[in-house]
Amino acid sequence: MKPNDLPHDALAVIYRRPRRIEPTHETVCVACQSGTAWITIEGQLDDVILVAGDLHCVQPGQKALLAGMPECRVVIDAGGRMQ
Repeated sequence: MKPNDLPHDALAVIYRRPRRIEPTHETVCVACQSGTAWITIEGQLDDVILVAGDLHCVQPGQKALLAGMPECRVVIDAGGRMQ
């Protein structure tokens, strides 16, 4: 997902349909609204698990994969405005 492709509303993510997050210039933040979200970032040993109310930001140059466990509802925002 590139910053211009990011949704501004909440979206559902399920385990079988993960979404790529690969920011090139801006930080991209993922805010979990419900369920459990799993984020794995290329090159990092630890994964990130988010539950409702949690937030994690992916930095420019990182390659991340977002999936639901088994599903989640998230808001994805480019520019790091949610930090």
